[in-house]
Amino acid sequence: MRLTGSGLGCPTWPQCTDASYVPHSAMGIHAAIEFGNRMVTIAVAAVAVVTWLVVMLHRPPRTDLRRLATFVALGVPLQAAIGGP
Repeated sequence: MRLTGSGLGCPTWPQCTDASYVPHSAMGIHAAIEFGNRMVTIAVAAVAVVTWLVVMLHRPPRTDLRRLATFVALGVPLQAAIGGP
């Protein structure tokens, strides 16, 4: 995102404009890249949360997997906070 400058494609968050969550053609390719990145992040976050839930419900408990799943589930939103405006 920083390499292409696409992080600047949508001026507001979580909306792309004041009136829409989705970019329109007049906003250019950077808005489309930014929107795609947001959609991939949502998918990755969902997988991380589902993985965390499955690991927490697994019996017998596996401490190593619990730590790893917790790290990943917390890491996704942390990256969003670090990369945000």
